[in-house]
Amino acid sequence: LKRRFGKRALHLLTLKRFRAGYDFLLLRTLIEPELSELADWWTKFQDATEDEQQEMVQVLEQARQQHFSKILCLQRHITLIRHFRNFC
Repeated sequence: LKRRFGKRALHLLTLKRFRAGYDFLLLRTLIEPELSELADWWTKFQDATEDEQQEMVQVLEQARQQHFSKILCLQRHITLIRHFRNFC
């Protein structure tokens, strides 16, 4: 249930075993509180309209793209620092 990007989230709702996975996720939050955000997202996603669901997925995708942009920027800086160290 961690992979909620694109059409995957909508597809997961249609699977027979989705509810079992969702219930298991809720149980895991009792032991792993860091999963609460994920469980809350899925709870809201199930109750949302189709338009709201699409918006929720888009928000996730935008956050994911921003995260990867930051990683690429950091990788470029690290590469520049390494080249600079080799130059000196």
